Amino acid sequence: MMFLAGKEKGVWKKYSINQFIEISNNISYGLLALGIKPGDKIATITNNRPEWNFLDIGIIQTGAIHLPIYPTISEADYQYILNHSMVKYVFVSSEDLYRKISNILPQLTFIPEIYIINPINGYPTLSQLIETWKR
Repeated sequence: MMFLAGKEKGVWKKYSINQFIEISNNISYGLLALGIKPGDKIATITNNRPEWNFLDIGIIQTGAIHLPIYPTISEADYQYILNHSMVKYVFVSSEDLYRKISNILPQLTFIPEIYIINPINGYPTLSQLIETWKR
């Protein structure tokens, strides 16, 4: 039975409820291994896609607070929101968003890492976080 689907490179990828649970749980394990504690804030900057849902549940299961941010705002807006919310980690969907956040990262010294959803060589990815802490 299909539960959730999203397009990847023009092809629909379907996820069952069991896959949804497994991926969300593995995100939680990864976040806990990174030191996330209840009340910590984690930002996601992405379009509508299955990974947003996985991250939402994975973050909430740890007791952390999910801070979704529009993917179309300016670097100055990202800096203001991230600075005032004091997020611990940021997950972005694309290389363009990764660059935008990387540009303001020197002013956001409390963010140790940015993760990217669409794998691009050299950047820490959501998939790596999941695989590293998969149970």
